[in-house]
Amino acid sequence: MDKQTSEKPKRSDTRKGPIAPPVKLACLACRRSRIRCDGKEICTNCLRKGQECAYTPSRRGGARTSRRFTQNGMQKKSENKQARLLPIEQYIEPGAGLSNLDDNFQDSDLIFDSIFHHDQDAIMSDFQPLRPVSPVVRAYQSDRDVLEAYYVYIHPYFPILPPPNSIPTDRPIAVSESEQNLNNADYEPSSPLSLGILSILSLIPHPDDPNPGSEEAVLFRRNYAECLAQSALESINIETEVPASSTSPAQVLSEASDVYQRVPFHQHVPVELESIIALSILSIYEYAQRGNIKRMRQRAGQAIMAAMDMCLHSESEMEKPDEFTEARRRAWWMTYICVCQGSIVSVTEPTISIHDPRFTTPYPTIGADSTAWSFFIDTQRAIVSATVAVVELNKALKAGTGLQSKLERNRELDNEMKLLAAKADAYLPPHRSTSLLDPEESIVADCLKLIGRIKVNSARIKLHRYSAFFDLPLFSQKHCDLQPSKMREDGSGSGKSPICLCSTSTASLPLPPGLSWKDMSLPETPSSLASDMGLGVRDLLGLGNQMSTKICLKSALNIAQCFDRLPYPNPYGSLGASISLTSRNPAWNTALPRTMPSFACCAMQSGYSMLMVRHKVELMHPKNSTANPTVAKLYSQLHEGLQSVVGALENYSIAFEALTGMRDQIKMMIGSFDPPSER
Repeated sequence: MDKQTSEKPKRSDTRKGPIAPPVKLACLACRRSRIRCDGKEICTNCLRKGQECAYTPSRRGGARTSRRFTQNGMQKKSENKQARLLPIEQYIEPGAGLSNLDDNFQDSDLIFDSIFHHDQDAIMSDFQPLRPVSPVVRAYQSDRDVLEAYYVYIHPYFPILPPPNSIPTDRPIAVSESEQNLNNADYEPSSPLSLGILSILSLIPHPDDPNPGSEEAVLFRRNYAECLAQSALESINIETEVPASSTSPAQVLSEASDVYQRVPFHQHVPVELESIIALSILSIYEYAQRGNIKRMRQRAGQAIMAAMDMCLHSESEMEKPDEFTEARRRAWWMTYICVCQGSIVSVTEPTISIHDPRFTTPYPTIGADSTAWSFFIDTQRAIVSATVAVVELNKALKAGTGLQSKLERNRELDNEMKLLAAKADAYLPPHRSTSLLDPEESIVADCLKLIGRIKVNSARIKLHRYSAFFDLPLFSQKHCDLQPSKMREDGSGSGKSPICLCSTSTASLPLPPGLSWKDMSLPETPSSLASDMGLGVRDLLGLGNQMSTKICLKSALNIAQCFDRLPYPNPYGSLGASISLTSRNPAWNTALPRTMPSFACCAMQSGYSMLMVRHKVELMHPKNSTANPTVAKLYSQLHEGLQSVVGALENYSIAFEALTGMRDQIKMMIGSFDPPSER
């Protein structure tokens, strides 16, 4: 029997093509499955499934009858109706007069095909179980692609390499968790610097990831980045390994050390600097992603010791600059910054003297702004000095001796930082930059000045926070030098702070749901202060509580403003893309994350100050506060500032998991306040 074949029409998203009629004869497998058969000798369905394709005539009747023959048949039925009448006695038999079902349902195949032949694939696909989408991570195909991605995502905020030669673009590839080609890739990074950079880049969600915030995607990026970070450390060890140490250890000490020979990752960065740069990058990775401050300090300590062994900290005025001079200067000063950051976040004195006279290496240069580097490093020293001052003041308070000299030193620091803060205000750009990273590095200069302004204002908060808010604990967890609010074991206590000397301040402070101030422990009044109120418990810097509060408020708002104006990465390599897309990821519709947030503690200082000021305002204006225009304006400023800080931490948290704790703490405390309109 001949089979009629027809070509299956192509499907379109918006319009469906003409539907071919069903074939006269379908194979047995298609008829059993109730799916459409194309009538070929071996039909497409059976060929795809690898099963036997057999045709047999239908036992429900022969070929279908056309419409014109049906009309003639109806006329003949009418003429012969009388001839087919049964005798009356046969109507008493079982089933007499009922039609034969085979006659009525012999066309069921044709009826079914005419109804269900269209969109059969779509209908069947609706019943297929949804396959879970495998998460993906970003990877790159060459050292050049990794370097350009570094300039897009890392360099504006952490310029440890020389400026780029051209405008960079991002060209990532997606590596799925289910793929098995990781070890078979054409490009396999092996240098410490490329692996260190990739440990940061792999934390940034790939644009093709449909659900980058899912638990599976976050876990995949975390494990992938950690694997790269460990590989970077192994690569550093390999480059310092002496092969003869395993075979002839006695001869190694008498021989000159070998120089590791390989192709440099960056044409203007010597190979011997790559391990130092990688360790500095990994120190930020340990802090922002893994939350391991001890390892952060270890990585930075390794880097600065190696840098000083190479004499990167000193540069003679007689030394003639070469093609690697800028790389050496940036490697040294950014490593210096990392060591300082380790001191700040751990609230300890730095392992180096920040004003060591041996540090004579000139600052790096930025073509677009010659003052950016010097200002940035000055603000770093300022916040380290403020951190050390707070540490020493706490020691003096506990010991009860040497307090007066510490207070005088703090006043001197505050005067210095006041001048530096005024300088920072003059550097504030009018709006968030949309410039591209070019060899002149204008966007790098903007970032360094914004980060510097954040740091100097955070330093001022550190000095004035005690006088303004008596360091009352606000967050349930410890962040930087902000003490946590601890649960009282006995549940007793009046809930009042002896330092505050007022009965209402602590009783009304916002707390997480389910907690009260009776459950929290507050700082005790130092014995030295309790015995000598003449030193000014409420006025440690001689400015008064109100002035210190005002300074903290202004500094906190300045920090929020700077976070809001920090530019986002631009991976497109064109100014038009930066303006129109605003660095939006089309897959998950959010801004691309900024990186290298080693100064995230400044966000906590800002959030703490704004929350405490808001609480003070609520105490002074407990009812109908929005009726006062001045109070309403202050509430608006505080709301915008807190949203900017939370938004910055939210953006960082896209890539760096450790910062989600900071973000959640501030969001929780914001939610614990009643809106002014509801009071």
